[in-house]
Amino acid sequence: MVLGNQEYYEIGFRKSNGSISYIRDKSTGKNVTLGSRYESLWGAVFEEGTPDYVGGGLYDSTSANHFGYTWSNSSKTLILDYTPNKASSQYVTAKVTITASELPWFDMHLHLQNHWGYRLDYVLFPSDLVITKADIKEVILPVLPGIVLKPSFFQQNRTYTAKYPGYPGLFADYVSLSSTAGHMAIYSLYGSEPLRPVVIGFINDNEYIADTTFYYHTFGAGVSNGNSWESPRVRIRISQPASDTIAAFRFDNGLDRFQSLTHKAGVYYDQIVQSPLLKIDAVQWNIPFTEYLGRLIEVPSPGILHPVAFQLGGHDKHYPDFLPPDPSWGTTAQFAAMLRQAQGLGFLVMPYTNPTWWDDGSPTLRAMPEPLTISDIAVLDRDGQPVYEYYDSRGGYVVSPHAPFVQQRLAQLVREMTIDLPSDLLFEDQVGARPWLFDYGHVSPSVDAYIEGWIEHTRTFNDDILLMTELGFDRLVEYEVGFHGSVLLPEKFGYTSNWWGDGNWRPYPLAPLLARDKVLFYQHDLAPETMTADKATLTWNLAFGYMLSYDLGYGGGLGNPWLDLVSAFQKRVLARYASEPMTGFHDLEAKATLTTFETFTVIANWNEASRYDIGPYTLSPQGVLVTNVDGSLVAGVFDRYNNVPLSAGDHYLIEERESDAILISQPLGADTSLTLSLLPGWAQGDPIQVWAYAANGCLIDSVPVTVTAQTLTFTYRQEIAGQRVVRYRAFRPHRVNIPVTLRGS
Repeated sequence: MVLGNQEYYEIGFRKSNGSISYIRDKSTGKNVTLGSRYESLWGAVFEEGTPDYVGGGLYDSTSANHFGYTWSNSSKTLILDYTPNKASSQYVTAKVTITASELPWFDMHLHLQNHWGYRLDYVLFPSDLVITKADIKEVILPVLPGIVLKPSFFQQNRTYTAKYPGYPGLFADYVSLSSTAGHMAIYSLYGSEPLRPVVIGFINDNEYIADTTFYYHTFGAGVSNGNSWESPRVRIRISQPASDTIAAFRFDNGLDRFQSLTHKAGVYYDQIVQSPLLKIDAVQWNIPFTEYLGRLIEVPSPGILHPVAFQLGGHDKHYPDFLPPDPSWGTTAQFAAMLRQAQGLGFLVMPYTNPTWWDDGSPTLRAMPEPLTISDIAVLDRDGQPVYEYYDSRGGYVVSPHAPFVQQRLAQLVREMTIDLPSDLLFEDQVGARPWLFDYGHVSPSVDAYIEGWIEHTRTFNDDILLMTELGFDRLVEYEVGFHGSVLLPEKFGYTSNWWGDGNWRPYPLAPLLARDKVLFYQHDLAPETMTADKATLTWNLAFGYMLSYDLGYGGGLGNPWLDLVSAFQKRVLARYASEPMTGFHDLEAKATLTTFETFTVIANWNEASRYDIGPYTLSPQGVLVTNVDGSLVAGVFDRYNNVPLSAGDHYLIEERESDAILISQPLGADTSLTLSLLPGWAQGDPIQVWAYAANGCLIDSVPVTVTAQTLTFTYRQEIAGQRVVRYRAFRPHRVNIPVTLRGS
């Protein structure tokens, strides 16, 4: 059986069992996949301890398990019927509907009934599409913000699978393959249906066909005996590059129709996008709340203050009882008073919470109302036991978002954080990072509904307070304003070496391409390893459209020049295009990349040893260049600026060009001679002046300037007359005519 259209694709299905024989990209005339492994279009794997497997390859037109098909020309659908031998005490009935299109896609949908006598835990669909490893150019996986697996990953016979949603941050059920045979992308369409959790990845294989890998796409179903299950529609796009299929995923799954970030953030938008995340660990600061003001006045505003570890015992203790705080720091009233003082200084406030994991030593769990037990509120494993996890030496329970008591206690927690404390935003750890799991508790509507419960939680409270979370995934985009985390942290921890192998992968901005205009992306909210305190992290964030974060404790602290730099780049650079859609990401020569936004571009030099020349600028090793289309902003890390070498070392510069003045700041870098292009209308003979300003906005002094036909040059000094310079302003003074009135005697 052959389905296809004139321009894009052709699919061969075996008449014997309905499995895919090949999928052909008509732009190349080659097969992007060798079809279904072991001739099974779908597969059913039953609960642990039962080795039984049922797949489409076990049904055919001659056996007791019958296969048949029908084609509807009017609806362009091919229906594959898998009818078992019902005389058997164990059987599975299945129907697959394939919908063809004249566009570059076709859809597949599976409906099955489980009469096997055991719970059906996993459904493989489409089952194990075989790819020739030598053909692969790159594969995009949705590990935040996205990663590209290079050919060497497959040549080294590697295997990788992960859960969507879940750590290490699978953002979407989406995979893109580019090969010498063509292009293929596979993703699920969810619509308004509950999220179907899935395991996706690539598994090395020499058993079925030598030198191949196969795409593994397996739903966590948990179908009890006697019940039915159906997949979402799975869309397979052929003959389109990744950029096109990413845009199609955004449209097909409705991300484009979610509220914009500006709408969700409302009156807070301008302040949020100008504000880097500023982590304050109460244990690290080790002072009472009443003394915070003395330190906060040293921190540049605006910023999002992120208090953590303020509850009794510190971080990962006492959840869900975050208030009252540890008496070592003060009372709830003193905590609230300090936060109001911070807001008076221009800061927003976002306390840390974790609603998903409760400490078994917390007051809430030690005093649950009778007759409740932990089994009534926790996620239960297949043996009916509460799921228990350790963080460092502290243990606690994974709670069910469907349990009424959990819902009531979390509603109370939100009230505490928004009424008892004057919070502007609320951070809920792990909501966007928890791997899906089966929940066998009686309060869960189905065993695969764990993640759907947390989606409903964010849906419930997003109108009460602006929410942010750890990592994040596509179905949370509608309700959150910020996701925190990326592959950069596991890379720094060394995990990616085991997952993919050094040199076998690179980051790719899949999630920002899908949703940057809907949600802000940050690095991890707690980890000092990925706070913006070095050049490489700054460049990474700018290249991938991430906001900036800084640790006011051990991860950076006060008095560090990086604090001023983070504040300046967030407020004066990123805030200008914080919610602009990302429109493209391209490789340039010499290990550089170009990221395009609606009106901005970012060029990143990933080379750790070599500079990168781009027009009148030279980027430092690991340096970056940010510009906008109207030329009003140039920012980055430079060795050469406007065709003139700078003094030794990295120079972090932000140039803002207004209609009548040029503002230039260097939050980090040595004194240097600096040359700027004149504004339109300025000329060599004009009395152009350059003034230096302090952090409080006060004028320090004017500085000598040399003006040519096209440029002005002055010496950028970090200090003048013992005062720190934060900005220089070049301008042409206006001639002012003052009317004079003559009075007679």
